[in-house]
Order: sequence, then structure tokens, then C-alpha cells
Amino acid sequence: MREVRDGLVMALRRWPTMFALAGMVAVACVVLSLALGDVLSQVAVLRGAKQIRERRAVFFTVYYPHGRVSSVGDDTVRFLIEMIDGQEAYTAIVHNMGIDDPAFAGGYTPLVLFGDAVPDLFPDLQLRASVPSAMQGAQLAGQNLDVSIAGETIPVAGALPAGATLFDPNAAGLPLDRRIVIRAPARMLLLLNPIEREEALARAVMFAPADEVVDAFVSGCAQGGLFLVPHDVTVEQPRRLGAIMMTSAMYIVGMLGFLALVLSAFVSSAHLTIREEMPAFKIRQMYGATAMHVSLRIGSFLAAVVLVLPVALLSFLFVVFVVIGGPVATGALWVMSAVILNFVFLWGRSVRDVLHQDRIGR
Repeated sequence: MREVRDGLVMALRRWPTMFALAGMVAVACVVLSLALGDVLSQVAVLRGAKQIRERRAVFFTVYYPHGRVSSVGDDTVRFLIEMIDGQEAYTAIVHNMGIDDPAFAGGYTPLVLFGDAVPDLFPDLQLRASVPSAMQGAQLAGQNLDVSIAGETIPVAGALPAGATLFDPNAAGLPLDRRIVIRAPARMLLLLNPIEREEALARAVMFAPADEVVDAFVSGCAQGGLFLVPHDVTVEQPRRLGAIMMTSAMYIVGMLGFLALVLSAFVSSAHLTIREEMPAFKIRQMYGATAMHVSLRIGSFLAAVVLVLPVALLSFLFVVFVVIGGPVATGALWVMSAVILNFVFLWGRSVRDVLHQDRIGR
């Protein structure tokens, strides 16, 4: 313990420089964790959308009527219901389900999916086969809830896998850890209120539809004031994800370069510090210091700069994102592992250099 204390004293005697280096390492690690989390999220989205790409899906971007809710006719809704029942389409309500009822789904954010094709499209979600049905996100497991849609009560039973993410063509990855996921029959689309119906129509995804099918659906929605622009997911998704991944790669490469620069500065500073402490090492050797004593003193000195602050911040980041969900927790864990491995490498190299050069502890 005395050697550990003396190693910390070595760092504290030079605290302005060491604290600045530790802070820069910690900041670089946190930013790198966030960037890695974004990359992991996009990779999960790319994997989750595989079935949709294979089916040459068409989705829509929407232009809402200004200052009012659209009023799309029942004929257009029935047209979409027929496609959903024939497993030629599916749709979802992501934001607007039950917005006028704060107690809906126990106050948690619901996600309503319409279409028997959904379980095959997203097998990783492990959705229940029965319709209607509802499941809880992993962070909500154990809640005793029921949801009611158009007068039909649906019990919430079972939990989604931790980290479950739904691919939404308009929003990329949609984390589900804190959502109630509801599978509802397509016939309920006719019973929704105007805002809910509007989102369900706008989020329709059709599988390899003929041009005349798309034109009929878009024209029917336009007559009710809801203007849709069709897009091919096999074209739009790679383009959108390519831009996101390029931005993330730039952040990662920049942070890795910055981190390497900071660690190089620290290695040089640590080398000079250890050389300045050589007389103390030799005196300790004269009083019986062994290689273990030298290792502990150097290790505590290095840990005070490279390990303590970065690992503390990364641990906090990991706990926060485990609670709220998202892949940043995995990114933080990876970066933390890299920091620990880097510390072990620097520790072993520094101890080896000191013992080999000055024969201390031999």
C-alpha cells in the first residue's frame, strides 16, 4: 500500500500536467464511445432492414396539410388494409398513438404495428405470433399493463430482448427498450382517430408494389390532403446510412488520432517522470525493494492518469445508457476495455524498461 501511495504522490506532484492529460484522455474516450454507439446502431439498422431490402420495399415521406389534420377517405384506408391482410404491406404508429390519453399504455411510449408480415421482417424482435397482442421493452419488464385500442383491450404479456431495435425507413433505428410494442389487426385502422390514421397512412411500407398501386394509394391520400412521396428503400437506405457512417467514421478517426496524440504526450511525460524518480527507486532497492514494489509504484502512477478518470466517466456512461437503453453502453464498454488494455501495456512496458535499464529489484 505504501508503494501505491507513493505512485499517487508522483502524479500529484505534477498535477497540472497529469490532470490535463487525464482530462483529455477521458474526453476523447467519451466522444469515442458516443461515436461507436452511433456506428453500432446503424449496423443494427442495416442488419434489421435486410428483409425489407430483399422485398424491394417502397416507403413514403409525407407533407402534412398546414394547420389541420388530413381527412383521407375510408376507401383509401380499406385499400391499405387489403394490402396488409395480403402481406403486401405493413404500417406502424410510432408517435401519435393515444396522445390525447396520458394514461394510455401506462404512460409509456407505445409502438403499434399492423401486418402479419412484421414478425418475419424483424425476427430479432421475437414478437408474439398472435394478433392482437402486446409486449414490453426490456427496461419495462414486469409491469402489469393493459392497452385499449378502439374499445378492444389487449393484455401486455412478455418482454422484448434487451437492446431490441426496429428499423423504420423514415427514422432508421428505433430503440424499443422503453416502449410498449402492440400488434394490432389491420381492421383497426378504420377505427383510429384522424391523427393516428394520418400517421398510419404516412408510415405505410409496401413490398415491390406495381406503379399503379403506388399511384392509387398516393392519389387517394392526396384527395384527403395528405401528400406522400414514394421512395425505394434499396436506394434511399444505403444513401442515408452511407452519409451517417461517413460522419461517424470521421469522428472516430479524429478521436483516435487525438487520443493517440494525448497518449504519446503522456508516455513521454511518464518516461521523464520515471527517470526523475530513479534516485528514489534506487534508494528503495537499497532498503529491500523488489520488482513487485517497483511495479506497484509505477502502476499506481500510470493508473492515476490513464485509468481512474477515463474509467470512471465511461462507467457512468455505461450505467446511464444501460438504464435508458441504446448501443452507447456497448460502445462505452468497448472503449473501457481498450483503455484497460492500453494501461496494462503501458504498465508492463514501463516496468520492463525500468528494471532492464537500472537492474532495480533484481
